[in-house]
Amino acid sequence: MHSFELRHVYPWPRETVWAALDSQEYADTRGAATTQEASKVIVTAVSDTTVDGQRVRQVRHTINRDLPRLMKRFTGPTLSYLVTEKIDPSEFIVTWTAAPELHTRPGVGRRVDIRGTYAFDPHPEGCERIVKARIEVAIPGLGGKIEHGIAKSLRQTHAASAEFARAYLQESLG
Repeated sequence: MHSFELRHVYPWPRETVWAALDSQEYADTRGAATTQEASKVIVTAVSDTTVDGQRVRQVRHTINRDLPRLMKRFTGPTLSYLVTEKIDPSEFIVTWTAAPELHTRPGVGRRVDIRGTYAFDPHPEGCERIVKARIEVAIPGLGGKIEHGIAKSLRQTHAASAEFARAYLQESLG
């Protein structure tokens, strides 16, 4: 198992940051940026619904770069994850899972567990975005290497997302 935590401080109250990042304007801006061919991860909205009173959003993340040879053995030439987010605005937290969509070896996806949270907590300088992730791959002899590769990619994706959000917030909130 591999886990990590990332922290990013924004100089605005969490209510303000949450509202801005949950807006349709932000979704449109982020969508335009993450569907470009030059993007490292192409993000496609799948659904945004309410299930048992809780908002649930699904988004497909497709890695848009050459994958390591080891990963290609399991994924084929591309790799997508279906990310399911359970959103709790009263607690300023999103609980997520990422299920790999493995077309070459569909059964392998059940051996991969990727989950985490991202939350916005009060901070003396405004608010802090805290991303926690846990990756577990139950493939004997290869699990650790695959976990490391997924964790590296997730760290990069979440760090880039935090910087994109910071730029958007700076532009819209000043």
